[in-house]
Amino acid sequence: MRLGGEADHHRALADVDALPPVADAQKSFLKVQLLHKAGLRLEALTMIRTEFLTRPDLDPSTRVRLGRIAADAGATRLAGDLVGSCIDALESREDLEAALSTFEH
Repeated sequence: MRLGGEADHHRALADVDALPPVADAQKSFLKVQLLHKAGLRLEALTMIRTEFLTRPDLDPSTRVRLGRIAADAGATRLAGDLVGSCIDALESREDLEAALSTFEH
């Protein structure tokens, strides 16, 4: 999905909010991904900081994906905080490679 203007961004975020309740746990992550893909880095970083950084129940794979988004946006310290706290819990090769890539970024 390529997002164009500001109205497109708001519509896409509203579409995420309109997803059924079964998707509630994933809505914030989907919004971060949309903001990131739309090039709205500061908005994505703000959402990562407010919605995810202090969540103890955040699974390691999600932490790595958010860390990649933060690193792509130039927030290397935030990326390190997200990924560094879950390194020991990573199990899949994909997650381990993404974590390494985040630190090399």
